[in-house]
Formats: sequence, C-alpha cells, structure tokens
Amino acid sequence: MKWLKKIFITVIFLGFIMSFLGILYLNFNTYSPMIQAAYEMNRENVYIKDNTIIFEPSKNVVANFIFYQGGLVKPESYAVLAQMLSDEGIRVFIPRMPFNLAILNQNAYKDIIQNSLYMEDFYIGGHSLGGATAAIALSKEDTSIKGIIFLAGYGTDDSNLRNKDIKVLSITAENDEIFNWERYEAYKALLPNDSMFYTIGGGNHAGFGFYGEQKGDGIAEITREIQHRITVERIVDFIKEK
Repeated sequence: MKWLKKIFITVIFLGFIMSFLGILYLNFNTYSPMIQAAYEMNRENVYIKDNTIIFEPSKNVVANFIFYQGGLVKPESYAVLAQMLSDEGIRVFIPRMPFNLAILNQNAYKDIIQNSLYMEDFYIGGHSLGGATAAIALSKEDTSIKGIIFLAGYGTDDSNLRNKDIKVLSITAENDEIFNWERYEAYKALLPNDSMFYTIGGGNHAGFGFYGEQKGDGIAEITREIQHRITVERIVDFIKEK
C-alpha cells in the first residue's frame, strides 16, 4: 500500500505546483493601474465596502453604475473613468473579481444591489470581458437593471438580450485591434432594436482604462484623456436620456 500513498502524495504535490504556476502566470500577465489611476484612488470620495470600490458623487446622484473590469486588469485601473463619471453624478461600483476575471463572479452585481439602499436606477457594464460577463449575467433572468453599457465589448450566443426591457449602449474604439469586429457585428442581432452604438475615432482598446499599453492592441491616435472624455460624455447622455 506504500506505493498508493506515494502516488497520492505525488498527485497532491503536482496539483499544488500546477496551481502555483497558474497563479504566477495570471499575476505576471495582469495589468496594473498607472499613476493617474492610483492618484484618483486616494480621493476622499472613494471607499471600499464588501470588496467593492465605490466612487461617491459630490453632487446630486442621477444613477448607479456597476462596472466589471476587463480581463486580467486590476479594477483600480478604471479609477479615472469612475471619478469622471462620479463628477457627473453617477455613483460607480467596481467589484474586485477573483484573479481579476469578472467571468469568475458573474453575479457580483446582485450583492451590490441587494446590499444597497439607493433609490436611483442601476446600470451595469464593463470593459471587454467585463462587458461580456455583464451581458451573460443579465440574460439569465429578469432584472431591475435599467441598462447595460459595453466598452469595447459584446456578448455571446448565450447572452441574448434582444427581448429584454433594457437600454443598451455600446462604445468601441476605431484602432482597437484586440476587439473582434466580426463577432461584434454578429452580436448586434441579439440586442434590442433601439440599442445605441458609437465608435471613438483614433481610440484603442487600452484607452478605456489607465493601465498602460496592451499586447496586440492598435496604436491610439488620441490621448487616454480624450478617449475618456468622449466615453464619459456618451455614458452621461445615455443615462440621462429618458
């Protein structure tokens, strides 16, 4: 029986090694916030509750926006975007996801809504994989979510929102070479007829956050600041539109 014990110990050891290497790989390939984003995280209106970063507006709140980070991008990388939205009266929630992958906690938005006493409408969305994850979550059941906002993202065949009573805004960037434009066009058929689409000229995939350049991305012809300003303007108009 000693050989069985040795096999068991070997399997456990190999499993530990593989898990360790997997975590090491994810950490090595995860994008971290730039100094601009780190600065915004230190503002007085930012706090963390239940493992969620919250950006509280300094003026009358018009809506709540739950934002899912892009794949392998630390949530703090979107602090600049979140601060700009909070300046416009939009309360932003960025839940911290396991291994910085929103797909591993699709229903994070439910806990945020259930644990809050806010009366304003809730919107959900995210960047890239984060937006796709939000679509998958919403497609599974009826929800009180008012709208979904994609930033360089789209859903999947399993996230049909066409018959949902929900507003949709999709913002893309012209020079985004990470984005699958063919799938994006195909997925439009699974969205409500009144969905809104906007492409930012000269922008790229990484320009929706502050985490540096992203491997495989196109070259931006505008600054991150400009891409953020346009993005915020579109989101604010979308939310305030009745």
